[in-house]
Amino acid sequence: MLLIDMAREGRGVTWAPMSLVRADLDGGRLLRAGGGEWDIPISVSLFRTRARMTRAAETFWNVARKGRPGGKSASATPRTR
Repeated sequence: MLLIDMAREGRGVTWAPMSLVRADLDGGRLLRAGGGEWDIPISVSLFRTRARMTRAAETFWNVARKGRPGGKSASATPRTR
């Protein structure tokens, strides 16, 4: 995490997910540049092909599916434009 490392070294400012900098904020190694009104909610979506993939890729998707709240997989709903 180059930008986070640079901020830790006092060499700049960075925007980073709270999950990556919480310990640094709690430990005083980093300071917030603004208040909570500067926070931006984010979400992450994963999309995969319907085709079979390599064993490593299939393992990743199986782990990702189990990591969902409740351990349930998302429904495969095709998106149209």
